[in-house]
Amino acid sequence: MRLYVCVLEARDLPAPPDRHGHGDGGGLYARVKVGRQRARTRALELAGPGGAAAWNEEFAF
Repeated sequence: MRLYVCVLEARDLPAPPDRHGHGDGGGLYARVKVGRQRARTRALELAGPGGAAAWNEEFAF
């Protein structure tokens, strides 16, 4: 048996901190953990002033 998890999107996200601790550095990603198994989406930049990101990724556990 498998469990499929779809990570679609997130809204109203703060800017991720850069290496100096300030906002707007690096990409955003989502982490998924089911039992001992882990997965991570690809890193994205914020889209627009509302702080949205859309991954549309599916994981099978």
